Amino acid sequence: MVAFLILLTGCATTAAPPRPQGVPTSAVWAGGADGGAWIQCKPVAKEPHLHYDCTVYFESGSVWVSGGFVVAERKSGKDEFPGGYWPPEIRSFNSFDGRTIYLSETRRLVPYGRE
Repeated sequence: MVAFLILLTGCATTAAPPRPQGVPTSAVWAGGADGGAWIQCKPVAKEPHLHYDCTVYFESGSVWVSGGFVVAERKSGKDEFPGGYWPPEIRSFNSFDGRTIYLSETRRLVPYGRE
């Protein structure tokens, strides 16, 4: 039971800090006790992949990265890139590591058209 509580508190996210000036109200906080980022993604295309234009902001409000991202899903040990249906607006993000926007354990947004 104690191990479960430690694990649970280790996964807890912190409340969003005050939104800095210049970060749009549509940007969503993704972060934890050690910091985080504000993320805004808008659907762009459904073919050949689910494509989004995203802007990631530092906690301070300055732009960290901006550009195209596509959905990657981890299935059977490999990445698949779904397409074919209109992508929904994303309103929940787990984290950002400087390159990849994590949505869940198996789904993330990876840079598209740039390295």
